[in-house]
Amino acid sequence: MRMPFGHYRGWDLDQLPDSYVLWLLRDRPIMQQLWKELDEIVKTKGLTSPTPPVDPALHRVLIAGRDALIERLRRGRRKGAGAEIKKIEASYRCLLGESDGQDAEVEHSTLVRH
Repeated sequence: MRMPFGHYRGWDLDQLPDSYVLWLLRDRPIMQQLWKELDEIVKTKGLTSPTPPVDPALHRVLIAGRDALIERLRRGRRKGAGAEIKKIEASYRCLLGESDGQDAEVEHSTLVRH
């Protein structure tokens, strides 16, 4: 199968850079068939495959919200913005089931409010 869109349009899927394939699977809602093909390539190469995608509409909302919050923090240049950005990114990974357990403390403090 060939890449149907983007910078690598027309390339054989197995010729795409690993970082691009992982980015597509992790951060962009794509057609189910393309996701399956790319996921198979990742497994064949022995790479760690991201979790299966959530509903594409929900995924777009989550990405847009994450990106908007991070951009607002970066523009504000206030003290502690870096830590807040890390919390947002950890929360996003947790919501999508992509956490590798390394941010458990950040995720817990971000998602659980007393």
